[in-house]
Amino acid sequence: MIVEDMQPLSIVENSGFRKLVNLLDSRYKLPSRKLIEKTLIPNLYESTRKMIDDILSQTKYVSLTSDIFWTSLNIVSFITVTVHFFDINLNLKTYVLTTRKLESSHTAQYLSEAAIKLFKIDYIPCATHKLNNAVKNALRSEFEESDIDTNQTEEIEMMKLVKMCCSIVGHFKHSEISTRTLHEKQKQLNSPVLKLKQDIAIRWNSTLIMMERLLIVKEPLMLVSMGLSRCPYMPTNEQWQAINDFVILLKPFESLTIQLSSEQRPT
Repeated sequence: MIVEDMQPLSIVENSGFRKLVNLLDSRYKLPSRKLIEKTLIPNLYESTRKMIDDILSQTKYVSLTSDIFWTSLNIVSFITVTVHFFDINLNLKTYVLTTRKLESSHTAQYLSEAAIKLFKIDYIPCATHKLNNAVKNALRSEFEESDIDTNQTEEIEMMKLVKMCCSIVGHFKHSEISTRTLHEKQKQLNSPVLKLKQDIAIRWNSTLIMMERLLIVKEPLMLVSMGLSRCPYMPTNEQWQAINDFVILLKPFESLTIQLSSEQRPT
């Protein structure tokens, strides 16, 4: 579901929208907001519910997944439960069973009250979530330096390297002059004009994407940095090699995450 494309029911009363529809097909008569709200949507919901109910009644095994997938502009969160199963032709089918507003904080206790394990059936944790946590814990980039074992020199150096990359990206993100200069240098070198990618703390693969992009723009970036009056420290040759090793190491984890996150693989 693409949330950005959703419109309120009142759209049918909007004069601009009505003119657009009339321009597209003057023969089409828009239904009223009341008809959509009181008749069309309830009828569609009921027919869809009955169809899914009939299909599931003939299905022996199902997999249920749940996630808090969207928060509205009013800071209201919703939880969605989805069912996955194979039909008689071994085609994977997926249906959303419900989307409910969360009335309490997102604590493990509260969410567990809506979880499948309370039905006393087999429960398997999300493989993608487990993989994500494993990589995040290995990177430890979200921790403060005080949380790092001082005996783990490589761990400290990697964290410093991640912070250095974040600092470089942050500088160019907040400096229009530096960004423009970088783009001009990319054009001079006949390189693709690419923006730097920002690291996001809650997504480990964003760190990978950030470093991967830095490697791609390494040559114009280093040349530009030498001419800027204010610019963060750039990696040494040894640190660039470490960044390259970092990307090579994490690429298989990214590929696996993408595969597990596809619509054809309920995790």
